[in-house]
Parts: sequence; C-alpha cells; structure tokens
Amino acid sequence: MSDQDRLPNIAESQRTPLVAQLLEQIEHLLEENRKQAEGIQQLRDEIAVLKGQKAKPKFKRAEWMPRPSPAVMAMSPMTPTAAITGPNVSRASAPARPSAAKPSS
Repeated sequence: MSDQDRLPNIAESQRTPLVAQLLEQIEHLLEENRKQAEGIQQLRDEIAVLKGQKAKPKFKRAEWMPRPSPAVMAMSPMTPTAAITGPNVSRASAPARPSAAKPSS
C-alpha cells in the first residue's frame, strides 16, 4: 500500500461498530481499486502489443517489499482457473455467447 492508502490508527475507545464497518469497507474499496488499476494496466499493455508497440516493462518485486497475504492472492483476478490433475488439464469453461442471429425481414 502507498502512504496515501494507509488508514489512520484509531484508538479502541473510538472504534464504534460503525467506525469498524466503515474501515472494513474502505479497505475493501482500496483493494478493489488496486485490482482494477492492475487490470487497466494489463489491458493497456495488450493494446500496445496489438498496435505493435512495447508493453510497459514488468519488474521484479523489491526484496524489502512485503509479500501479499494468501487471502489477498486468493482474491486476485490473476489466480489460474485451470485445475491440473495428472496428465489431463481441466479448464474452466467460458459462458456461452448468445448467437448473433439477424431478425428476418
């Protein structure tokens, strides 16, 4: 989290149920915002590649940066949806698209 994403420490005496609920919602929104920003960057990179331009370079995480918790990683949109079982790979199926049938005149 960046410095502006950090929430202030609130004393236990001031943590009413409403304050606790609002802090949880803020944390959830910050996490959702981060995920959306990552998704937007991936789409921009993909557009750049399709246009024949270079995508934004990806750098390794610095050693001093904390690793995301397993709970955060489980919520990541980058979590693979394929289950590997033995030599066969089972992929999650995409929802069927409605047919684009033209109405007859």
